[in-house]
Amino acid sequence: GNLDSESNVLPVDNSYYDLYAFEGLAGQKISIDMSSNKIDSYLILLSSNGQELAQDDDSGGEKNARIVTTLPEDGTYKLLANSYEAGESGEYQLKIESVSPRIRPFFERERIN
Repeated sequence: GNLDSESNVLPVDNSYYDLYAFEGLAGQKISIDMSSNKIDSYLILLSSNGQELAQDDDSGGEKNARIVTTLPEDGTYKLLANSYEAGESGEYQLKIESVSPRIRPFFERERIN
């Protein structure tokens, strides 16, 4: 993506943002990464009713944002790919992926004759 003067403007701090939507399932663990060498990346995750679920500035290292969370319900989630400072512009990369849950190994004892 690219944040610039043609992007949406967040009224709270006048920073640029792009809005994305994706379908999620209750209990689904997701990882969202926003990286850029031009801007200080900032992510805001909203539920389908607009409630803020998570936000992050630098958990992705350097000035990259990262959110890892488990979705609370089935629905359409919204993601704001944002810059930390007002007026910051530049290209960024965004990656959203489902994180496979770790499977606890189950062993059953068997008798060998």
